[in-house]
Amino acid sequence: RQMAYLRGNDFRAVDLREIQAHLEHGHPLPPKAVGITFDDGFAYNYTAAFPVLAKHVLPATIFLAAGFIGADVLPVLRDRSGIRPLTWDQVHEMARGGVAFGAHTMSHRSLTGLPPDELRQEIEQSRDVVAERVGAPADTFCYPRGHVDERVAQATRDAGFAIACTTLPGSVPADTDPYLLRRTFVARDDTLHDFARKLDGSFDLLHAARQRLGGAPAPS
Repeated sequence: RQMAYLRGNDFRAVDLREIQAHLEHGHPLPPKAVGITFDDGFAYNYTAAFPVLAKHVLPATIFLAAGFIGADVLPVLRDRSGIRPLTWDQVHEMARGGVAFGAHTMSHRSLTGLPPDELRQEIEQSRDVVAERVGAPADTFCYPRGHVDERVAQATRDAGFAIACTTLPGSVPADTDPYLLRRTFVARDDTLHDFARKLDGSFDLLHAARQRLGGAPAPS
């Protein structure tokens, strides 16, 4: 229903590289442009999301916690455990179907507290593993849990990534730092009305008001 809503309301799903070209070089984006992303690499990205993306011919990027792909479980969610990760065969099939893949570190550790050597290893090894296994450059990155500071952002730049995503909600104006891309979280219990509010920006205003009042942040 959410993806049909995009199609039925003239939203245009774009690849993250189109957003990067817009930010870096001023290449125009279509009206009502949106980017679709998934974090971590859960098996249901293949079983549930991929058929819907294919049906509606929508591009998307999945950020892989590379060290867990093909394992028995992907232990990165705080509220749910034991959910299976993707296999590399599923990744390959989705890549052939037009899904893009980015890096999300090897072990999904928060990067802001890591010493320099471990920070570089988490970022650069995940870049190399995803690129090798997918057969295409891994030039997009996502910070685990959205934890980023200037040192982490600089390490991401140094690793050669073109763009990196946070978990801060909001739109992406032309002056956005390519290494601090905002994204609005879509929860599994969002109604279609909630989804529409997140697309029109009213959710961002509510989130900002909650932050000013000391309320809990949006999920990440």
